[in-house]
Amino acid sequence: MEKRSLKPAIDFAERDFPFTDKDDTLSHAFKLMEKYRSDRVLVTDDKIFVGIMTKRDILGKLMVERTRRVSASTLHVSSFMVHPLYMATNDITLAEAANLMTSRGIGSLPLGREDEIVALLHKIDFAKAFIDKSELTANDVMTPLPKVSHIGDRLVKLREEFLKNNIVLLPVIDSNNGKIIGIVTVSEIADALFVYHDSVSESSRKRVKREIYVEDIMFRPPLLVEPEDPLEKAAKLMIENRKPGVVVVSKEKGILGLITAENLLSQVSTTKL
Repeated sequence: MEKRSLKPAIDFAERDFPFTDKDDTLSHAFKLMEKYRSDRVLVTDDKIFVGIMTKRDILGKLMVERTRRVSASTLHVSSFMVHPLYMATNDITLAEAANLMTSRGIGSLPLGREDEIVALLHKIDFAKAFIDKSELTANDVMTPLPKVSHIGDRLVKLREEFLKNNIVLLPVIDSNNGKIIGIVTVSEIADALFVYHDSVSESSRKRVKREIYVEDIMFRPPLLVEPEDPLEKAAKLMIENRKPGVVVVSKEKGILGLITAENLLSQVSTTKL
């Protein structure tokens, strides 16, 4: 049977994806991302695709001094987008797409020809390649856990750590009993920053954002797998919840590590699949 890594990437990509004009408001873009359960939108200028905006891009610029004084209704996509837009032809293989995304350091890849984009390949989409691939286990792919978040951690601290260390996911721990009670990703932090920016007066924004804690925004229940579980279980959890990773736990040793979309992309790029 043909290796999945050699199949066309477009077979795994999303053909229905959000896009918006660079002059649209940030509020409009957030509504689109919520509708599509996505953490990014492609950006057009006069109906031509020119860039992309992700929630990590928003995380880096929202609520800093320059944007903190401006209402959400007057913030525009053009202030947060990244350009130029890297594209690939729609006949690229999944392995080639993985290598290209790795070399470019990008989290998604539009597929098409010239100015026409027909699909968007996201890192999470690589999880689809592991459905029915039961010979691989969570233990085969997981990476060490960089750190954890605890109840009482402030949103401002999380934002700084995610940006500084390029974190995609952290488990949230209840320090009273050591149990995992949730996870937090870039999406939860960016969504919370936007909601408070949109609903709180300018004079109160700096104070209010320091009063938001991880337990106020975390995703629950946490997405967990055990080391001997088939990798397919982790892949399905990521796809179903549109989250960039899961936590690997053991009843005896507790938290062992993470499986992220980046780990799955790396598996594909080495053509082990």
